[in-house]
Amino acid sequence: MNLLALPTTTEGKMLVNFVSTLPLFGGLALLNIVGSGLPGIWPDVRFGFTPDELYKIFHDWSKDERSQYVRVNTCDFVACMPGYTASIGFWLYLSGRRAKLESPVRLCAVILAAWAADVVETIVLRKGCLAYPSTMGDGVILIGSIAQRMKWLCLLSSVVVIVFLNAKASKAKLV
Repeated sequence: MNLLALPTTTEGKMLVNFVSTLPLFGGLALLNIVGSGLPGIWPDVRFGFTPDELYKIFHDWSKDERSQYVRVNTCDFVACMPGYTASIGFWLYLSGRRAKLESPVRLCAVILAAWAADVVETIVLRKGCLAYPSTMGDGVILIGSIAQRMKWLCLLSSVVVIVFLNAKASKAKLV
C-alpha cells in the first residue's frame, strides 16, 4: 500500500484538502484568540519595518499589551509556523505530484525558507518587545525586517507555484 498515493475519488480529494487546511487555520485561529484586543497593525504582518517604526509600536502599547504581544510570538512559534509550514508544504508537494514533477518534495524548500525567515523575524520582534524601552542595535532590526520581507516573498511564491502547478495539471487532463 502506497501511503503517498493520491486519492482518486472526489470524496477522498475533498477530505485530503480539508485535513490539510487544519494546521494552517488552527494556528491562525489560536493567534487571533491570543492577540485579540492588541491595537494597531502587529509588526509581524507588515512588509518590513524601520527601528523608529518598531519602537513607535512598542511605545504606543501599554506594558500589558507588550506582554500580550510576547504571548502572540509564543503562539506564532508553537502553532502558526508549524501550521502554515505543514499545510503549505503539503499543498506544494501535492501540486507537484499532480503536475507529475520528477521530485515534488523539492518544492518544499520554498516554504522551509519562509519558516526560517519567520523564525529570525519573530526572535527579533520578541527580543525588541521584551527589551523595550531599551533599544536593540539598528542592524539587528534591519536583519529582522529583511527576514520578514523574505518570509512574505516566500509565502507569496508558494501560493503562485501552487496555483501554477494546479493549472498545469488541469490543462494536462484536458488535453
